[in-house]
Amino acid sequence: MIKRKVWLLPKIQDILKEQNGYKYFTKLDLLMFLYTFEMDKASKDLCGIVTSFGNYRYTRLPMGVKQSPDIAQAHIEQLLADFEEADVYIDNVGIFSNDWNSHMDSLNLSERQTSCLLLS
Repeated sequence: MIKRKVWLLPKIQDILKEQNGYKYFTKLDLLMFLYTFEMDKASKDLCGIVTSFGNYRYTRLPMGVKQSPDIAQAHIEQLLADFEEADVYIDNVGIFSNDWNSHMDSLNLSERQTSCLLLS
């Protein structure tokens, strides 16, 4: 039996309500974020695809697996935990600021942190 590790996803309405009133907003989309997670051997054996060309196993976490959003949300929330200007929804990072200079500083910081995320 496979037991799912549940990580509660935030509601987008709650994020927008919490961040209401900020003057500057930037959304970063971590394209193909799920594919940065390598699966272990046991998971690879459970996660396959059948095509007309044969049977294949995924080596990276694919989209569409029930656990994928939970894994992604947990990982990026932990990475950006100390970054108050950011809110995260799976592979989307929202940066909220009241003034331009601090917004630019936040974007530089978020770029460094998300680069570390993709390299880890």
